[in-house]
Amino acid sequence: MRYVEDRRKEKGESTAKDAEGRFRRLVYEKSFGRIKLAALRTAHITDWRNAQVVIEEDDDDPDTPRRAKDTTNRSLATLKAALNLAYRMGLISSTAQWDRVEAFKGVGQRREVSLTVTERRKLITAASDELKPFIRAMLLTGCRPGELANALVGDLDPVGLLAVTGKTGRRTIPVSPEALNLLKICAGDRPAHEPILTQYGLAWTRFEWRDAIQEARTAACLSDSVVMYSLRHVAISEMLVSGIDPMSVAKIAGTSVEMISRHYGHLIKERIVEQLTKVQVL
Repeated sequence: MRYVEDRRKEKGESTAKDAEGRFRRLVYEKSFGRIKLAALRTAHITDWRNAQVVIEEDDDDPDTPRRAKDTTNRSLATLKAALNLAYRMGLISSTAQWDRVEAFKGVGQRREVSLTVTERRKLITAASDELKPFIRAMLLTGCRPGELANALVGDLDPVGLLAVTGKTGRRTIPVSPEALNLLKICAGDRPAHEPILTQYGLAWTRFEWRDAIQEARTAACLSDSVVMYSLRHVAISEMLVSGIDPMSVAKIAGTSVEMISRHYGHLIKERIVEQLTKVQVL
């Protein structure tokens, strides 16, 4: 609490609330938070840091581990700052125990993969017959791969809507005529409870699409950084460049406007500048 009050006086309410929120989630009422300063060891802090990097088994975003470590780094920095304040106030005689705990390296910035139209076509051409419609559906909808893999025939509305379920819950999104036609062909006349996209008649798993896209990108001579999730990034980018507003893109993609602004802000700016050049005021 001393550190929170120190931040409130030195940096303001916003910084104080951020620190307090992290402590409430990760320190207060936790076994780690009950360790006395004099008994605190490097191993305790290292275990506390590592325990925060939890990846759900069904999370198919390859960027999740990086984000989790990046968030943990910020929490670790806040914890160290609080412990350093305790040292300056004479509550502990040394900073050695936490000085030895390092932040995770190289996790500060998302590595975005962009594919040109030519590269996208090369990838589709190189893909197996089962993977081709999956790739095209990713590019046409901007969904997460797990959302499309879980989509059932009954989730597709012939009027142009698709219900998908994923990490942010269930949502119904509009799809383009091209995407609708593709999904209708994939669904065929199969029962409502069967998956729309299949591999040998069965639903895709994350391991199967991972291996399949790896083979396709190798055959297409593309970077090893190209994964199924890269296609979602391409789709979101194209939506923004085409002029769809960020709020609508966020709803379609099942994410927040904040995330769209953070990762795709440069595209939004370029689009606005292009539109501004057409405004006649003089």
